[in-house]
Amino acid sequence: MGIGFFLGLRGFLAYAAELAESSVRLGDEIGLSMSVSAFSLFLFAFTTTTGLLATYLFLTGALRAMAAVAGDVRGDPLLSLADSVYQRRRRRVAAAQARAARAALEGSDQPDVLERGEAAGFPEAEWLVIASRLKPGWENGVFVVTPDRWYRILRHIDRPSPEGLKAVYLLGSVGQAEVLRRSVAYEHPQLSALHAAAALASEMAKE
Repeated sequence: MGIGFFLGLRGFLAYAAELAESSVRLGDEIGLSMSVSAFSLFLFAFTTTTGLLATYLFLTGALRAMAAVAGDVRGDPLLSLADSVYQRRRRRVAAAQARAARAALEGSDQPDVLERGEAAGFPEAEWLVIASRLKPGWENGVFVVTPDRWYRILRHIDRPSPEGLKAVYLLGSVGQAEVLRRSVAYEHPQLSALHAAAALASEMAKE
């Protein structure tokens, strides 16, 4: 606010003096001279570079001061916008570099492999989905919906292997009373075959 005020005051005085001299040189019509003087402040504030800068600094400074009094501290709008654009670009570049670095470690794309959690040393998990690539949307807590059952992603770990870095997802069982919020659909031949065999065994037991 201070910079905007003093910059605007100094610029307006110089602008008004120059405008007055121009008015005298162009003619001696008093009405025209008074009309120009009455609107000279608005002309300076919105039609000159110095005026626009001073107006911006003063108004944004006043709004930021009122927001700060209310407990909402804000930065300069233009600087905040520039910083936001820079940070988004920085995150995109960092994400692209991370994806490229991981792709170099993953090796060739291969079909998913399923393992029993207890047999693989993870008794808290019912299944382990071992993928050669990170799966979009497979985050902790997300439901994995198969044609036969629902599972929850307990966590994700990376496992080095001779073929490359593997993404291992630990799937736990889901209770019947749990509410489905975020989910991903998933089908796997091995999983479907096991469910089909279990269903057949159940039917045979009933008979």
